[in-house]
Amino acid sequence: MDQTSNEVVSISEILLTLRKHVKLILGTTIVITALAAIVTFFVMTPKYSSGTQILVNRKLDSSMTAAQLQTTQADIAMISTYKDIITGPVIQNTVKKATKNLPGPLIVL
Repeated sequence: MDQTSNEVVSISEILLTLRKHVKLILGTTIVITALAAIVTFFVMTPKYSSGTQILVNRKLDSSMTAAQLQTTQADIAMISTYKDIITGPVIQNTVKKATKNLPGPLIVL
């Protein structure tokens, strides 16, 4: 005949077992956290990337087809101006100052 053991574990027994091993649990948590921090800050290389796209589009009536070329050229000039402003030294220096305390390389356009 097969004897099976039906043991019931109470919450107090679980808490007693956790209390017995609290040093092991905390020690393991601290060691794993320290190892993860070391790997994150000293081994892994941070990689930053960003991109910007500006789309300028105006809806024109069909009666203004002659003005469409001028409007498109104006839009292209506006995009170029925005690009020059964003990549200019005033904005770039401000970004460099704001991000100088960040770890890793700063990619400047």
